[in-house]
Amino acid sequence: MAKILIDFRRYFDKTGISSYLKSILCVIINNTDNKYYILINKNDKTKIEEEIVGCNIKIIYAASKPFSFLSNIEIPYLIKKNNIDIFHATHFDIPLFIFLVQCKLISTIHDIIPLKYSYVYKKGLLKYWYFKFMFSMCVLLSKKIITVSEYSKKDLIEYFNIKPEKIVVIYNSFSGKVTHETKRNELNNVLFVGTNFEHKNILCVVKAIKILKDKGFDVHFDIAGARRDYTNIIEDYIKENQLENNIKVWGKVSEEQLDKLYRNANLYVYPSLVEGFGIPLLEAMSYCLPVISSNKTVMPEIVGDAGILIEPTPENFAEKIEYLINNSKEIDKYINKGLSRVETFSPKRFNEGILNFYKEYVR
Repeated sequence: MAKILIDFRRYFDKTGISSYLKSILCVIINNTDNKYYILINKNDKTKIEEEIVGCNIKIIYAASKPFSFLSNIEIPYLIKKNNIDIFHATHFDIPLFIFLVQCKLISTIHDIIPLKYSYVYKKGLLKYWYFKFMFSMCVLLSKKIITVSEYSKKDLIEYFNIKPEKIVVIYNSFSGKVTHETKRNELNNVLFVGTNFEHKNILCVVKAIKILKDKGFDVHFDIAGARRDYTNIIEDYIKENQLENNIKVWGKVSEEQLDKLYRNANLYVYPSLVEGFGIPLLEAMSYCLPVISSNKTVMPEIVGDAGILIEPTPENFAEKIEYLINNSKEIDKYINKGLSRVETFSPKRFNEGILNFYKEYVR
């Protein structure tokens, strides 16, 4: 029975990484094939103990934060102290001195967007080179790498010249409830969910709404997600083009508000230029929403034939929204395909993938 330590220090971040860790926790919480340990920040001691009370997972507390120099020293020390056999780094943030201890390193690299599309995040040159160094060391020191899509696997192989057999694709799980709601007859409520980063390309759909308005269509567009500098550009365009009655920028919303927005929507749009996965696409399908998505990066892999994939331009989004307005049978087709597509990313498949990975690797 192997001792496996999993880096859970970002469990309470409320990010994509924290969602991934919650999925991992569901996998290991009742599994007895190995002895599982989770690495948690000392400041989160009370919160994590409340979450896993009564289970057989052991907790190792760390003073160091992710991407800190101290973690390069502290984590190998904790590994040696607890006789850990395998350390699972759940991000490309690895303890650089792990090679000094008798422990195998496996890593999850979700995507290489911070490198390949560094202009998207507008990081400084110093941060870019630091990320490149950490990615490179993660690839070099890891015995095996998990990634979340074939698209990300292809990127890793091309960017770092990794042998394909070193990488295992385990799709993220989607555990949201399927509503099976019948949507309203009139397709006039369009929704986007996501942080307002520039690469999300939200202005593309805002311009599409103007095109439709100019053609006489009464379409309402809700934008839900944390505000960023790009939000100002979106709102300036809305004001300049008198679209206040057609478009609402909500900012970050509660889970209850988000649920209400999904239930009130008739159509989901995803114009993003760059993604590592795309959970909001699956979330929209689970709410019985037809999806019109960008055809960039990983989106075709997530959507498949369950939505409309297009080159993300205002004209294309306006055309496809109008097309669905005028073709109710197509809406039903995409709703049914979407519900089937969600099953591809079920927690059961994720659980089996992770457990089989651990089982194979600890031999």
